[in-house]
Amino acid sequence: MVLGVLGNGLVLIVKVVCKDHFQCLYWLPLFSLTISDFFCSILIICGSLLAVLSEGQISPWCEVVSLLKFTFITSSIGSLAILCVQRFMGIPSKGKMLSVLMAVACVASWCTGTIFGAVPVAYKWIRYDPAEMLCAVFWESSYSDMLVYILCAFSISIFVPFLLILVLLGRFDLSPSPEWLRSLSSVMAYLDCVLNPFIYCTNKDFRKAVRILFWNKRRSTFPDPVLTSITRLE
Repeated sequence: MVLGVLGNGLVLIVKVVCKDHFQCLYWLPLFSLTISDFFCSILIICGSLLAVLSEGQISPWCEVVSLLKFTFITSSIGSLAILCVQRFMGIPSKGKMLSVLMAVACVASWCTGTIFGAVPVAYKWIRYDPAEMLCAVFWESSYSDMLVYILCAFSISIFVPFLLILVLLGRFDLSPSPEWLRSLSSVMAYLDCVLNPFIYCTNKDFRKAVRILFWNKRRSTFPDPVLTSITRLE
């Protein structure tokens, strides 16, 4: 949680304050991805930690965490897809009409995640899962509802971890997946938020922008001496 908050916070500061030194043609999806990881570190991972310490989550915080989790996951996948399209077509994040379309696509990925996150809340499929260490979706009443929902989420949101979905779809008894699998999926999602700042640090321009950020702050604290007057001594 600490690495995710500090790392993604540093990335956001560098992108905003030192944008002249860290120029990126595809900053829009990268900014959206960093925002998603930053709030996931603050809200989701922090909520998971509190749930472990308090042995559960209560309503309405349980439903809010589930809604935000779907929103962040879908927006991250959408941002990565938009980034791939931009790099393939060579579309910058500003200066062209197509860049406006990319911005709309980023907003649409956030809205799509919010919509799919609201469905389990509306149907009361949410309850606390100790294995996942947060509130998760459980389908115990209708297999058809689960099937339709997961297939829609997969086709619209391009849900990459399709293996986990196949595991869920293959269990006709609707019993939960093994605890180790649910715990592994949560830990992998948390590590994703932490690893992105380290990936940024492999970029030379990003490291240069970070040095400029801290060096300029240090120079502002201790300004260089300025000649104000000259006294002539006889």
